[in-house]
Amino acid sequence: MESPETIEALAVRMGFCLLVYTLAQREIRATLKYLKYTLKNQLGKAINNPINKKVSLII
Repeated sequence: MESPETIEALAVRMGFCLLVYTLAQREIRATLKYLKYTLKNQLGKAINNPINKKVSLII
């Protein structure tokens, strides 16, 4: 990191990525709830609020 502008740009990019991740997770959870569909977690329990990592593994 050579300049404050570079650090600021990186922080903005990270913030944007977190925003996209959160919006995707919200959309997935809302869709699963609307369709009354569940996925299994690591313990085999049916859940309707998975994390994006679990959904991306399925896709």
